[in-house]
Amino acid sequence: MQIDWWTLALQAINFLVLIVLLRRFLYRPVARALARRKEQTGQAQAEAIAATARAEDERKQLVAERATWPAERERLLAETHAAIEAERRHAADATRAEVEAIQVAARGKLADEHAAATADLRHHAVELAIELSASILRASATTAVAEALVERLVERLGALPGEELGRLRVQVSDGHTLQIVTAPGLGADAEARLRARIGEHLGPDAHVAFASDDQLIAGAELRFPSTVITLSWRDALDRARKELEYDVAA
Repeated sequence: MQIDWWTLALQAINFLVLIVLLRRFLYRPVARALARRKEQTGQAQAEAIAATARAEDERKQLVAERATWPAERERLLAETHAAIEAERRHAADATRAEVEAIQVAARGKLADEHAAATADLRHHAVELAIELSASILRASATTAVAEALVERLVERLGALPGEELGRLRVQVSDGHTLQIVTAPGLGADAEARLRARIGEHLGPDAHVAFASDDQLIAGAELRFPSTVITLSWRDALDRARKELEYDVAA
């Protein structure tokens, strides 16, 4: 058997309301009337009849009031139920709004973390690709490749405007040195051939020195005191890194 606690509570409230009303509107007036009748026993019959009439009027009034109690009770119950339902809806709406706010914040945080993790992963992928490319290029670089790259730089040197080429010729014949840097280093025969090729453009008295720099990965540079002419995979990989990182950021 299941007890309907709401019904039991409402019945208890009704009983208490009934007790209060009976005590206020019935028992006390009747008790006063009885006391007055005992004290007025010796009074005239007319007063007794009047008292009886008054008691009857009070009884009728009480009966009339009691007739309104069910409607009043229903009204109070309806107001109580409406208040409880409104409070329940308010609490439910507040809870729902709080849950939705938490969910929105959680989704935003998750999206930010996912974006950050994705960007970090792509950045590492870019760096790994660049490192692998550099490793492959270093492994495949040879002296012949380095010499060919210097030859191309010499061709660029020869294609410079006469005025600019003249300034470079003055620099390397006036106590300064043109440094030819390659990766990997060149042999003596290759250096001799390239020194002669440089002399064709800068003159036989040009000061030329050779060096190697693994940072070029696979490439060559003509390092003048005032400028550098370069052709290396390091620069190409740097450009590739920047382009890839830009794509990742986009």
